[in-house]
This record gives sequence, C-alpha cells and structure tokens, in this order.
Amino acid sequence: MLKKIHFCAFFVSGLILSVISGKIFAADLPLETPEKYGVSSAILAEVTEKVLSDRAPVYSVLISRHGHLVYEMYTHKLTRDHSHYLMSVTKSFTATLVGIAIDKGLIKSTDASVADIFTPEWFDASGSARFTSVTVKNILSMSALDALVPPHSNTPDAVQRQTEYFNSSNRAKFALTQPLLPNMGTDFQYQDITPSVAIGMVVATSGKSSLEFAQENLFGPLQFKNVEWMHRDTDGLDMGGYGLRLRPVDMQTFGILYLSRGVFAGQRILSENWVETASHAVIKTDKKSAAANYGYYFWHPYFANDPTAIMASGWRGQFIATIPANGLVVTMTGCFLDGKEADYFINLVNKFVLRAVSDKADPKTGSQKLKTALNRAWKSTPINLQAVEPRMIPSVEMLEYPGP
Repeated sequence: MLKKIHFCAFFVSGLILSVISGKIFAADLPLETPEKYGVSSAILAEVTEKVLSDRAPVYSVLISRHGHLVYEMYTHKLTRDHSHYLMSVTKSFTATLVGIAIDKGLIKSTDASVADIFTPEWFDASGSARFTSVTVKNILSMSALDALVPPHSNTPDAVQRQTEYFNSSNRAKFALTQPLLPNMGTDFQYQDITPSVAIGMVVATSGKSSLEFAQENLFGPLQFKNVEWMHRDTDGLDMGGYGLRLRPVDMQTFGILYLSRGVFAGQRILSENWVETASHAVIKTDKKSAAANYGYYFWHPYFANDPTAIMASGWRGQFIATIPANGLVVTMTGCFLDGKEADYFINLVNKFVLRAVSDKADPKTGSQKLKTALNRAWKSTPINLQAVEPRMIPSVEMLEYPGP
C-alpha cells in the first residue's frame, strides 16, 4: 500500500485543482488545456487508454508543449507531490551539475583534464598522472573507466568491485583507482562508477556537497519540492549514477529547462553553450552503429527524426524526453521488471504522443474522454507493490533508505 501523505521538508502550500477528477495538487506547472498549445485531448485520451489496456507498470506520464503542461496522468491514486526513484535519470542531473560548474568557471571546459580538477588527496599513492589524458568529456560520455559492476556484468570481479564501491567511504576516490579503457574517446562502457568521478568534480571544485550545489543552482531556482538524494557515502558524497527521488512534475521542469535553452521563468539556469553541448551525441554505444547516440549522460534516440532530441533514461521505467522539433517534453515513471521499459516508452512517444500534436485539434471532441480516462488511470493499480522494493514505491515521505 502506498505510504500515507504528509507534509515534508520541501512541501509548500498554494494549491490548484487538477483536471484529474478534481484532485488537489501543489501549484507548480499549471495544467492547461491541451488544444491551447496544439495538442489533441482525444489522442491524449488514446495515450491513457493504451497504458491502461496494456496494464503497463507505469506510475505517471506527463507531457508539456512549448513549456506548458498539457497532460498529467498518475496511477495508484498518486498525487503530484509523490516523489519517484529515478534510477539512472540521476546521471543526467549529475552531468547538468557539471555543466553548471563549467558555466561558473569552476571547471574550465569539457576538455579539461581530470588530473587538473582534483587536488592530490583525491588520488591514491600512484598519484594523478594516470588521469592526465582523461577529460571531462570522457567521463560524461562513459568513455573513461573500465569498471563494470552488476547489473551490467555479474562476473566475480564485477560483484567484488560493486561491494568495494558501496563500502567505500568516498566513492569518487574509489572510482579514481579503477583501470582506464584502452581507447578512451571511442570505447564505451556504461556503468555506475564513472559518474562518481563527475559528482566528485562538482564537490572538489565547489567546496559544497552535490546536493547543496544542486539546491543552490538547479533544484532551488527550478522550485523543486520533496527532493531526496539517497545513498550518500560516509564522506558526504551523493551517488552520481543514481539515487535521486523527484516528483514527475519536477522531472518535467528539468526537461523544459533544456527545451528552453537553459532559461526558466525568465532566469538563466544553464548557459546556452552547455545546452548546445549536451544536445549532441559524442560516442557510439555500439561500434556497429551508424552514428553516435550517447553523450553527457543523455541518450539520443532521435524522436521525431530530431537529432537534438535527448533522453534521460533510468532502469525500470524512468524517462525524460526533450524533443525540440515538436516543442515536447515527455516524462514517465514506473517499475518494469521485464527489461522492456525503453522499448515501451519510445514506442509510446513515437506512435502515440507525437500524433497528439495537432494545431487543428478541437477540445470539444476529446476533453471529456480525456478527463474520464485520466480518472480511470488514477484509480488503477498496474504494479504489484508487494513485489517492489521500498525505494521504487512513490512517496511524499523521505525514505532515507540505507541500502545501495
């Protein structure tokens, strides 16, 4: 059963009525009439019905166009103020913090050497020389460390490395002891240890914890609420690869920030140069691929044939897709256990959400259908919560979950 709602550290009052069966949610992005921004309510109702008919293990789907929220679907009677465990979507936030550090001049550029970013105490007895040729770009494109861990590898060495990593008092320092890939810049190895170097760079150059830096420069300006960054190590470093818990509406705001070229509510949060940098893939995840499709902890699946479309992707069904060609941001959370979450989300966007974009849409033909479908979704329970680990159950409570 979902945890009881209560007020917590980041909750603020100021409530509005949502179209979803009159439920009351915190006033953040107001939910607006889809047709006002060229989106069909009738087809959004189809999106809702598809998720329902598939019995897809989805907690939420949100859609905005041109920065305006036009669709907000929850299951399990969730509210806007429930935070969701983001898995590797966290990586995209970590890269963004690195981008802010670059914007502030704390890190010179993506071409800066890792050896020059950290002071000597961050390295083991062998020193920093091994990292002289490793760049920030290598770190943010998963083209630096040879450090596989489960679930990407289950060899005895990988399992042992994961145990040592979890138990390390400073996971960034542990990451800096790992071997390097033989062909940095072209080799690709996706795992959760490399992002600890990225989060370490933020801490080392700012003198603040990553959460403090994020609250000051990203979460605070974007007005995030109910934020939690779990699994901090004993030296106070947050996980770079996963651990964030956020509300879907705040995930949506993050996507809108990239869509708007780094500006939110008239305030520049990210430089346009960083947004441009992060909008282009830099490495092939498969040597057989025709083009690069990963970079700066975003995936580039070319939604709507848009080469600047980016996707933050998390295990078990956490996604933020930003599609500039259509002015869209699409967010999903869930708990898929079959490994098919990426296929499901990409199909949902390409075959259903994109069809909803229509400047000729008439609200009279779909508004009631949409309201009815959203209400049915809100009452539905497609996920067996008894089989889900606690961190994967949305809650407005701080979980403070001790495990990795």
